[in-house]
Amino acid sequence: MKTKLLDKTQIKDAAMILRQGGLVVFPTETVYGLGANGLDEMAIANIFKAKGRPSDNPLILHIHDVNQLDEIVQSIPDSAKILMKKYWPGPLTLVFEKQPHIPHNVTAGLSTVAVRMPNNEIALELLKAVTVPVAAPSANLSGRPSSTKVNHVLDDLDGKVEAVIDGGDSVIGIESTVLDVTTTPPTLLRPGFISIADIELVLGYSIQTSLTSEAPKSPGMKYQHYQPSVPVYWRSGHRDLILQEFKSTSIKVSIIDHPTEQNFYALLREYDKDGVEAIVVITDDPDTLPEGLRDRLTKASNQK
Repeated sequence: MKTKLLDKTQIKDAAMILRQGGLVVFPTETVYGLGANGLDEMAIANIFKAKGRPSDNPLILHIHDVNQLDEIVQSIPDSAKILMKKYWPGPLTLVFEKQPHIPHNVTAGLSTVAVRMPNNEIALELLKAVTVPVAAPSANLSGRPSSTKVNHVLDDLDGKVEAVIDGGDSVIGIESTVLDVTTTPPTLLRPGFISIADIELVLGYSIQTSLTSEAPKSPGMKYQHYQPSVPVYWRSGHRDLILQEFKSTSIKVSIIDHPTEQNFYALLREYDKDGVEAIVVITDDPDTLPEGLRDRLTKASNQK
């Protein structure tokens, strides 16, 4: 398969590919997404094939209009209405009870479905042109760092998807916060750019947290994620002391100094190409880091 590289003037072409059952990578404000018609079971199966993604890892449906929810979910809790008013479009995914016709491979056979409205002009125009919800995980090989630049997408998926829309670099750089609104109070399933404190301030009460599961309702809960091909060591503290630890070994390392949410994945990918044997990430005290970045660092380094 030859992958077409499209720009924002070719959104109608991308929408046609999606309507015909093909795969299109598109930009969002968080990371690039690997999209398929969210109501087409065969097209969705091709997402899992292209990524090498386990079939019990659910996907997120992307929409351009809140009114589309009526066709996707059984009900919209008050907590969801409050949060959608504040954060949609934006980097917040909400988990609802699904309508029966939503394909089982979108939800990994669960009774719930994750939905998001991205805050990206190209993504919203594409979703409007397609007219149906678009299922889209991050546009990378399963387990690898997510793609925040179009060249990341091509490194992983060139020849495996019909088209890629070049939308420049991702603004936020990590995946959306995922919140299950089927529980009382709502449950955080995946940290992201929107923090627990942000959510609790808007709702006016505390939420609960569940970041791991054998039957995950959200991506990022069960499997290893965000890892380059070499080991990642995460250290906090005095830089000279940390470097001395690795100078005393024969391991060839690259150093990532104090990454941000915006550049973390890009730096992992860049240094993974340097022929090193390991990557060392140096940060401040983990407790002072944004929740989303701390979560991605933990998973990239397989650090518990």
